[in-house]
Amino acid sequence: MMTAPNKRWKKYHAFLARGDWHVHSRWSNDAQGSIADYCRQARANGLRLIAFTEHVRRKIEFDFRQFSADVDAARQAFPDLVILKGCEAKVLNVAGEIDASDHVLEQCDVVIGSFHSFADPSQYIPALRNMLRNPIVDIWGILLSIASSMASRLTPRCSKAWSICAWNTRC
Repeated sequence: MMTAPNKRWKKYHAFLARGDWHVHSRWSNDAQGSIADYCRQARANGLRLIAFTEHVRRKIEFDFRQFSADVDAARQAFPDLVILKGCEAKVLNVAGEIDASDHVLEQCDVVIGSFHSFADPSQYIPALRNMLRNPIVDIWGILLSIASSMASRLTPRCSKAWSICAWNTRC
């Protein structure tokens, strides 16, 4: 039986269906809006939680302290929203390690682990299992991106992936 690690997202369980858990702001290279812009939209959409999960690497390309200051300012400006500071990092290997520095991870309320690519499909399921066992990782991100690009090679493994997901929700 797998031992489930404690996950930080559990303390926000009440907001699972009333939040956006994977938002990139201008701090990531694939988004444009400010944190305040997204908070205004979250409020307009009736959300109760928004998690800013910027793309990071071990050699981060932006000032995470300034990003943190922006999140702190938004928490003051939008007291009706639960605003989480987080990151999205790619899975590096079958051991489930992610490409993020300890300095960044220590500051995060939520961490997303994502498979942007994975060379050996036979190692995808063990890597997924190990990523979800990693106590640092809270959420499996961009599930359909890798799955759709590897669908023909992953189909026999899908039921195993879903059972791992079910196990992770009990963490």
